[in-house]
Amino acid sequence: MEAEHTINMKTEEKRTSLEKYLLMSEQEKDAEIQRAVSRLQKRIQEILYLLEAEKGPAATKRDYLEKKDTVG
Repeated sequence: MEAEHTINMKTEEKRTSLEKYLLMSEQEKDAEIQRAVSRLQKRIQEILYLLEAEKGPAATKRDYLEKKDTVG
């Protein structure tokens, strides 16, 4: 439980508060937004990976073949 609290505190420290954000220059805001987008993309990729893993190997292979047929 204490380890989870420590992780949550570190995450909060990494996040930018609204006050800090409003005081940032445009370049700093752009960089902060890019970091947030990168975090979201990573989470989405992780979720998609887990969803594919839950389908099982047969479904994943079938989905791959279907995508391959529609793309090529």
